[in-house]
Amino acid sequence: THAEKIAQLCGRIGGEVAGLPCVVVHYAEATREDFSGPNLRAIVITGAGSPSVAPMLRDLFEVIREGRVPILGICAGHQHVAKAHGAASDMMRKLREGEKDPHPAYHPGMFKEWGMLPVTVVRRDPLFDGLPGTLTVQEYHAAEVKTLPGGFDLLASTPDCRVEAIRRRDRPVYGIQFHAECYDDAHPDGRRVLQNFFRI
Repeated sequence: THAEKIAQLCGRIGGEVAGLPCVVVHYAEATREDFSGPNLRAIVITGAGSPSVAPMLRDLFEVIREGRVPILGICAGHQHVAKAHGAASDMMRKLREGEKDPHPAYHPGMFKEWGMLPVTVVRRDPLFDGLPGTLTVQEYHAAEVKTLPGGFDLLASTPDCRVEAIRRRDRPVYGIQFHAECYDDAHPDGRRVLQNFFRI
């Protein structure tokens, strides 16, 4: 479940990737004040991207644009980072004739990246220190960022999703479409991405 994934992410942040306490705030309840505490070291944004949450994102978008600590948006959080800076996100595309749907219950009929897949680094960045030019990371998405936001560099792509990883040029605000938190011993690249982010 989503709650279990959030608990796993928190456990990994507090344990093996950062050694920092992790506080979960639901984006629907988050205010700018939640992000102004003196002990805040970094912000990791996950969450849904449905139109129904749009009215709840004003404060979050302001924090993304004006935040004083490093920010990492994961999957829909990556899309929130892009949208906060004026870029669009939408569904990737419809499945082509005869194309297999890897998860028919999730946005049926739509193309999606699903499973442990290769992601190509197109611009070196401290986020990818110690990693090869092609990462193997978990993908679970049917939507994507359609255009690179102004003031950002494109860091990674796949053949089907051009905007897989981005960084704001003037501060450490990152978005990654892939799920770095869903790593395992056979696929450790996501763990290294998270460790690098918390080192930054």
